[in-house]
Amino acid sequence: AQSGEASEVVRVRVFAARERQMTRQKTTNQSLTPTQLDQFVLLGTAEQKLMQLAQARLALSARAYHRVLRVARTIADLADSENVLSPHLTEALGYRGFAQT
Repeated sequence: AQSGEASEVVRVRVFAARERQMTRQKTTNQSLTPTQLDQFVLLGTAEQKLMQLAQARLALSARAYHRVLRVARTIADLADSENVLSPHLTEALGYRGFAQT
């Protein structure tokens, strides 16, 4: 949630993001298979380079790589963004440490 964002505003954004997921792919981002991720998370050149760098530096397993893509897709949906962009990927990568604790 953005700083100072009211609970009702957050609720509306989450509902809209979930509706966007269901319209686009008939399931939630959490449930996407690796094949579906390839279909619904199309990365631009800059985003591909960022993920290649992250994969190399962080030694991401295939499972971790796909988890980052799922989280980034959700962040993009919450931001009402059609595409997953570098800031979405960077934020998702930043959450990795929290998930491992």
